Amino acid sequence: MEKKFTGFQLFMCGAVIAAGLYFAFDTVRFLGRAEAAPGVVTDVRRQEGSRQPTAFITFETPRGKAELKCPQQYFYLRKRPGDHVTVLYDPANPARAKAKGFWSLWAVPVLLISMGVFIPIFARLADRQKTP
Repeated sequence: MEKKFTGFQLFMCGAVIAAGLYFAFDTVRFLGRAEAAPGVVTDVRRQEGSRQPTAFITFETPRGKAELKCPQQYFYLRKRPGDHVTVLYDPANPARAKAKGFWSLWAVPVLLISMGVFIPIFARLADRQKTP
């Protein structure tokens, strides 16, 4: 007997895809109004309660200096103090800033959409292999 996804399982996959699309559109909107600024990694340390090191990046906006805390897992290569990084920030709200890079901008949307699409496909393939 072939197993099928229940309505709840399909709903959850749809919700995960919808969340991924929301974050993707939010990133697109952010990129539409973001301005680039050169930044410098001023410190790299573990924050209390975190296993991952965080890079502290200082950058200059027309309003003055600002700081970005960026978890190191979003950097393809680990950054060290003194490294130069391009920072994208919202001119209306410089506290909303991200280090320029694929993973720092797109990790959440890509992972959520991938999970919502591929989990049902892999589950279906696994069910087919179990069925004689």
